[in-house]
Amino acid sequence: MVSHELKTPITSLKAYLQVLQRMAVKEENLMQQNTLEKSLKQVDNMAAMINGFLNVSRLDSGQMHIEKKPFDFQLFFSEIEDEVLSVIHTHKFIFNTYGPLLVSADREKISHVIHNLIGNAVKYSPIGTAVTAEYSVTDDHHLKISVTDQGQGIAEEDRERIFERYYRAKDIQSTSIAGFGIGLYLCKEIIELHHGRIEVQSSPDQGSVFSFVLPLDGETFNL
Repeated sequence: MVSHELKTPITSLKAYLQVLQRMAVKEENLMQQNTLEKSLKQVDNMAAMINGFLNVSRLDSGQMHIEKKPFDFQLFFSEIEDEVLSVIHTHKFIFNTYGPLLVSADREKISHVIHNLIGNAVKYSPIGTAVTAEYSVTDDHHLKISVTDQGQGIAEEDRERIFERYYRAKDIQSTSIAGFGIGLYLCKEIIELHHGRIEVQSSPDQGSVFSFVLPLDGETFNL
């Protein structure tokens, strides 16, 4: 309930900052533009956290529902690429596509999962390194989406618990990165509601590969 009530002032704050940002652009004030851009990013982070808590609440009350509809996954993936490239400029991004594919899933929630995995890859890997996102079809007719980074990697003890609610890796670096340990938990719950599975492959200092698979409807396999 508290999380829901926080959404309105956050939305208003973002609107005010966007007005100030447009004024700074018009006046060509670079210092104000940079400051406001950073402020807007923090507001977006706060909004994402609030939405995360709301989704956890929906899960607990059984109110998170999956609304599956068919859509072109290649077009959907291209839209995510455009969104990522327009807002994140600290890393090199590689998006590999399998080709046209008709998928029946909850488009909004799958978008949330992919954005979360890409966001984590950015947070936990050095600036300037590559983040690769790709999708393919497995031999047993499942859609597989993977996000690979060149970051610090994850220790075995953390890999075993990384998808638990509120769990955060205990390495020193992660303590300086904002978060409450609900992002990957929500990803897992969303994928399992689709009758899929999510996993991570990683070793310390070797980067990480987060991937999930979704069952494909045989009748809507190819466009």
